[in-house]
Amino acid sequence: MKDRISQSTLPSGLTYCVRETDIEKNAVMLSLNLKVGSLHELDTENGLAHVVEHMNMVFDKYRYYADGFQYSSIGLTDFDRTVYVIKCPNESEAIRHGLFILKQIALGNYIKKETLEEVKRDVLQEIINNNKSKKSKAFKMIFDNSFYKTRIPIGDAKIIEHLSFEQVKAFHEKWYIPEEMNVIILGDIITEEANKFIETEFNSFSRKNNTECNDINRCYQLNLETGEIKKVITSEKLNHIEIYMDYIKSDVMNIKNEVCNNTLAILIEKTCVAALNDSKVEFSFFSSTFVNFINCYQFLKMQIVYCLDLHETIINVMEKVFNNIQEDSMLLKFYFEETKQDYLEYFKSKAYLSDLALSNLMEESIDHFIFNYPLISYEQKIQDLIKVIDNLSYVDIRSLVQQLFSYKDCSFLIFQGKG
Repeated sequence: MKDRISQSTLPSGLTYCVRETDIEKNAVMLSLNLKVGSLHELDTENGLAHVVEHMNMVFDKYRYYADGFQYSSIGLTDFDRTVYVIKCPNESEAIRHGLFILKQIALGNYIKKETLEEVKRDVLQEIINNNKSKKSKAFKMIFDNSFYKTRIPIGDAKIIEHLSFEQVKAFHEKWYIPEEMNVIILGDIITEEANKFIETEFNSFSRKNNTECNDINRCYQLNLETGEIKKVITSEKLNHIEIYMDYIKSDVMNIKNEVCNNTLAILIEKTCVAALNDSKVEFSFFSSTFVNFINCYQFLKMQIVYCLDLHETIINVMEKVFNNIQEDSMLLKFYFEETKQDYLEYFKSKAYLSDLALSNLMEESIDHFIFNYPLISYEQKIQDLIKVIDNLSYVDIRSLVQQLFSYKDCSFLIFQGKG
């Protein structure tokens, strides 16, 4: 696998990255990324960053693309970022036109007064649809008592209804500045040629920095309610439990932290599945994974899907497992060597390549820009992962177990089907 990384900064302060990879031969991904999201809004502006993103995305709605090429695009607004991604054919003309579109977004040329009301209707409909989803219900409950509830990225419908064009324009002019921007090209391209495309398109882009302070507090208190069990009735036919356990992660983002978290998630999954099976509980799906939240908090998220009305039994089993782990942090060691060997084999056999796509590398590249982490090639990352896993001992996992299972913050969310 080829993965060559080139990074640089224009005189304006805009950073850019070209990632030359052969994962896909015929497609290229481009992105414009900004360190601005809903946390940058004022109390009276929740949803403004999202509306600005939708205003910029009119290029996709009305297909402002070069003739003869197939494009696809997405926009994303989160607490700490706004991202625009375009996927296009691996041809110079298509790439250059994609970069032209991204520059128009940076300039605000798609923000037109005549489209604001239509955009607001689209965003309000998105809020209605989102409010019906399990993810939205879980999100609101988890952050019910925290500052984040006032800055939900999708926005507050009442605030969005009354947003003016002047507010939209002012937010764009304040935050869409080169110092907060990053452009990425990712695909089987020639690095020098791609660098030249970016420099040609963005060298002339500049804007005065009008922000007093661009830093945001990423770690507001979550205030989760201890051991709270919350029920949500949905129209789903299957019953679904989600369990969230919260802890503050290390400020240091490194390979070892990633390995320890992934290993712990697998160990917990195996232990819980065994306990459910021993209790004769019928379930169709179980997963355990760490979920990042603004790179400050992490949740261990467990999902259990079952067909019968067994949520009380499942919760009792899970609480018993958690209590046992809390009392004996060595309990998970039973599956440690087996998990470690499986993890090593996954990378040594290159099985990971079947799970890898351009979108994975793009997501990783964007995260490294947002969080200011050094970006290394995937090949180097795999070598580092193998080395860390090879030297991993249960002592490394045990301290994480003790931190996670302090059990002060744990929420059980039950999505109970009507069918």
